[in-house]
Amino acid sequence: MKLNRHKNKPIFIVLTFMITAIAIGSCNLLPTECSSDLAFSASNMSKIKRYKGCEATVSGLVYTTYMPKSKKVFFINLGNPDYEKAFTGVIFESSFDNFNQPLDRYEGNKISIYGTINIYENRPQIIVKYPEQIKIIE
Repeated sequence: MKLNRHKNKPIFIVLTFMITAIAIGSCNLLPTECSSDLAFSASNMSKIKRYKGCEATVSGLVYTTYMPKSKKVFFINLGNPDYEKAFTGVIFESSFDNFNQPLDRYEGNKISIYGTINIYENRPQIIVKYPEQIKIIE
């Protein structure tokens, strides 16, 4: 019995295309367009990561704030009590003078941070340079 190998080729191509599309979609490799009104919950880390390079507002409860012994950076961790799974607002020493109030005042408050989303060590964050980028949500 002789099989016609070309008879099933169109089905194979379609299936290959579908599997590839699903794999790419599930890996978040498809580019995401920035829009002017992006807003996310800090707990939705996988979605935030897809918007690297976009300006957005990220909101959530601040579980922890932290300044290492070097005192060169200040971290505002929101959306998750585990800082390794939290969205982070990062304030570098060069911007400390822009803030008139203690930086740890945000801890325990629900806030929104506005800025450009970037990724550091596979975690999304926003670099905060000015206090106007952070709003306490009453």
